[in-house]
Amino acid sequence: MPWYHTLGWRGNPFDYRPSADFFVFSHLASETLKHIESNAVISTYGIAGIGKTSLLYHLDSTLPKNKYVTVFFDFREVTNKDELLTIFKRRLAAESGIFGRIAEMLVGSDRGITDKINSAIGKKTLVLLVDEAGLLKNEEVASLLATIKDRTRSAIVSTSIEPLSAYEIYKGSFREGRVSREVPFPLPLKNDLKGMVKERIEAVGGRHTFPFADETLDYISKISGNIPREVLINCQNAAMYYVDEKYDRELGKADLETLLTGKPVVEHGDEDIDWIFRNLSDNQQMIIKALLKPRTAQELEKDLGISYGSLTKELGRLMLQTDVDMMFRKGLRNPVCTKTLDRPYKYVLTKKWRLLFTKE
Repeated sequence: MPWYHTLGWRGNPFDYRPSADFFVFSHLASETLKHIESNAVISTYGIAGIGKTSLLYHLDSTLPKNKYVTVFFDFREVTNKDELLTIFKRRLAAESGIFGRIAEMLVGSDRGITDKINSAIGKKTLVLLVDEAGLLKNEEVASLLATIKDRTRSAIVSTSIEPLSAYEIYKGSFREGRVSREVPFPLPLKNDLKGMVKERIEAVGGRHTFPFADETLDYISKISGNIPREVLINCQNAAMYYVDEKYDRELGKADLETLLTGKPVVEHGDEDIDWIFRNLSDNQQMIIKALLKPRTAQELEKDLGISYGSLTKELGRLMLQTDVDMMFRKGLRNPVCTKTLDRPYKYVLTKKWRLLFTKE
C-alpha cells in the first residue's frame, strides 16, 4: 500500500513535477499576460524549483483558445531546427486538423516558413512558450525564433535561470531592445507556501495541514529556502517519516530535525524487493548499491560515471516522483530512497532496501 494511503489520502499531495497548478504567482501570470497581449518577448527568470516551467503550463492551459495558438518548447529536449519544426507541425496540425498539409507547408526558408505559419494561425496570435531557454546551443534555432517573432503576429515567453540578455546565443538574434520585458521570479512568502501545502493536502482528502504543525511548516520553508519544489520534497519526506514511525500526533520541528542526520525512512511489507531489484535497470541497480552510504547527486555522478541528467532522472524514478506507471510495472510501490532535508542534499536508502544489502 502506498505510504499516503496510510494517512487516508487519495494520492501524493507533494508531487513536485511542473504542472499548471504547481505554484503560480498570480501577479506574475497577470503581468506576463499583459505583455502577451502586446505581442512582446518576455524573459522570465529565477532559480530552479521556483515554478518557471509551471508558469508556462499555466499559460498554455488558460490562454483563450479562440484568441491564441500556443506552442511549447523545452530546450532540454529541442536541440536543432528540425526538432523545433516537428513540434510546430504537430501543434499546428492539431489546430487545423490537417496534419499532412501542415507538415508539407513547414519547409523552405525561415521567411517562407513564417508566411505559412501566418496562413495556418489565421487571425489568432501565436504564443511561443520556451522553457529552459538558457540551454539552447544552436544558432539556427535562435535565428528562426527571431524570424518568427518579426514576421508573425506573436509573443514569446521564455524561462531561464538568468534573463535572455545574459546568454551569448541570443545577443545576435534577440539583440538589445527586442526583449520587451525581463521578469524575475520572486521568492514566495512563507504564508503562501503554507497555503500551497494546505490546498494540496485538502485536495487529496486530508484535513488542513495535518500532520504538520504550524511551526513545522515554518521550519520546512526555512530549510527549503522558500523554494516551492524543495518545500514539497521536504514535506513528502516528513510525511513518509510520520507514517514510518507510526506517529499519532502532529509532527513538530524536533521530529524533523532527526531527518537531518540522514535517517532512512519508510518500511512497508507489501513488496518483494529482491524480485524488484532484479527487475530494475543496470543504472538503477548501481545507484541503489552506491546509496549504502548517503551521497549527494554530485558524488554519485563522480563515483558511478553516469551523466548528471541521467542520474537525476533515475533518482526521480527510484523516489517515485517521475515515470511512476513504469516503476509500478516493475513492482515498486514505495520509494527506494529519499533526500535528507539539509543542504547539500544527500540521497539515502529506505530501511527495507538497506536491509536487503545488509543481509548479503
